[in-house]
Amino acid sequence: MDPFLTVTQFEGMWRTLTAPQKVFAELALKVASNQIRDLKPGIAEDDLAAQLVAHDMVKTAIVTGRYPGHSSYQESAGGANLSGNLAIAGGALELTDTHRRMLGLPVAAGGTPKWFFGDRECTP
Repeated sequence: MDPFLTVTQFEGMWRTLTAPQKVFAELALKVASNQIRDLKPGIAEDDLAAQLVAHDMVKTAIVTGRYPGHSSYQESAGGANLSGNLAIAGGALELTDTHRRMLGLPVAAGGTPKWFFGDRECTP
């Protein structure tokens, strides 16, 4: 099956990609689209939410690809420092809870951890 959007459409929604980014985006758009179809069988090929979700998944992977597998970064040059935390590990193609809501899917189970001390419920 074709991805929910082409690399040309992807670029039109964001910016022109470098040649290596285009190669990655083509593959990643197929993988993201297949992930969405696996979770929502029968989804329409022109589903707008699916297009936005696939775009966001791939864009995030490209933007954070500079920090593969990392959840934070720090760069220093002379007296200047730059640091930050990534919501999704660098380079990851991840379907977030926000994406799930956009697609009308239930949000992953879990939420805030809790435990019991005797009969009293405790949370962080």
